[in-house]
Amino acid sequence: MLIQPIPRRESAVDACARTLSEAILEGELAPGEKLLPERELAARLGVNRVTIRSALGRLRAGRLLEVRQGSGHRVRDYRRVGGPELLPTLLSLEATRKHLRLIARDLLLVRRMLMRGAIERLVQETGGAGRGARGAAVTRIRRAVRALANEEDADQKRHLERVVFDTIVDEASSVVLPLALNPFLAVLERMPRITEALAAEPGGTLPAWELLVTGLEGGSKNLADEVTAELARHDLMVLSHLPRR
Repeated sequence: MLIQPIPRRESAVDACARTLSEAILEGELAPGEKLLPERELAARLGVNRVTIRSALGRLRAGRLLEVRQGSGHRVRDYRRVGGPELLPTLLSLEATRKHLRLIARDLLLVRRMLMRGAIERLVQETGGAGRGARGAAVTRIRRAVRALANEEDADQKRHLERVVFDTIVDEASSVVLPLALNPFLAVLERMPRITEALAAEPGGTLPAWELLVTGLEGGSKNLADEVTAELARHDLMVLSHLPRR
């Protein structure tokens, strides 16, 4: 017997949350606009009130809606309060799909700037640490970079690139940077077209990380600038795999 994957169906809650999210992101429901009462909204969408209540809860958690005492649900301005987790939904909409390359460019820019911050912090940490601690940090980064350099499998290269990212951020000893960087890395991994473009350049960040290790060992004064410039060259190669329109 040939076993086929079971089709994954969208639940009623998922469908309601998606429909309302798209209406907000496409501007059909404007910031500050009041939603219909739950009973009317449920009837309009053809679901029960329990389902619509669950869907509204998701949108509140996603900062697309807020509840005001005595006035029900109102739309929030996602441009002011939203996060990068909204990008996959935005790119599923016809109005923004054509901006894929621009969105990818900006995502890679944010990733690059956050990594620059991690490198600057890393230089501060290793510069102020004792010789043993400094050597241990550089050794851990060098080990991660060497594993990436020695890997031939493309899928494993992508995994090891993330390991290098994580190792650098860990050695920077920052509480804030990983919390800022992780959402952007997660969004990149959830956007198929951008993931495909990144996959077309497996291990492409390696020259930047080799430069980082050399600079940490040699005490380069402009290390953050040099590594960021190398990452920018890699990002341009990634963008070349995306349609211009």
